[in-house]
Amino acid sequence: MATATLQAATLSAASNLLAQILLAYQMDTPLRMNLTSLFHFVLFTLVSTPPNYLWQDYLERTYPAYSRVAGSDRHIDAANVKVSVVDPAEPDLKGQEAERRRRRDDNDDDVVGPEKKINLRNTMVKWVLDQSLGAGLNTVAYIAAMSYFRGQTQAEVYGTVQKDFWPLFKAGLKLWPLVSLLNFTVVPLHQRIVVCSLVGLGWGVYLSLVTASQ
Repeated sequence: MATATLQAATLSAASNLLAQILLAYQMDTPLRMNLTSLFHFVLFTLVSTPPNYLWQDYLERTYPAYSRVAGSDRHIDAANVKVSVVDPAEPDLKGQEAERRRRRDDNDDDVVGPEKKINLRNTMVKWVLDQSLGAGLNTVAYIAAMSYFRGQTQAEVYGTVQKDFWPLFKAGLKLWPLVSLLNFTVVPLHQRIVVCSLVGLGWGVYLSLVTASQ
């Protein structure tokens, strides 16, 4: 989680800097770095990334991407089985390690092997939840945080959320549903953060430009 948060914060800073450069170019004015905007953008990323990480972890644990194919369990050759006597008073470290590996294999979707197949129902449930509940909460959090950073009162923040929510949410629907679907179906788990971070670089530039125009 810490690595993902630092990575996201770094890319967030880069996207904000790129947005400021683009804005200065479009307005044909000298570049003057807005460090306050940069700080606000990075601060929001540092605060919002851990909950999003936990949210993605929850979705993956609750709705695993892949299921075991029936009848695919490995057969055990009785002639090659070694029997050893274990002292009940001692912890069964090998047994515990084997159990951890079994659970990891059951939940591991990094590799699609002959014993696993994609679970379409789980994938669609994750996708719908991520692009409705997850995206909605993230949009509200971003608008509210940036409004608060600009010194708005609670009533003003509420009004800004009501005004800006749907335009920003609809803009996200043009990008993130496809990214999310590809992540859940094609991209291995250990590479999903990289994909989201790269796409998020461009999305961060867009958010920075929208925020700067307000």
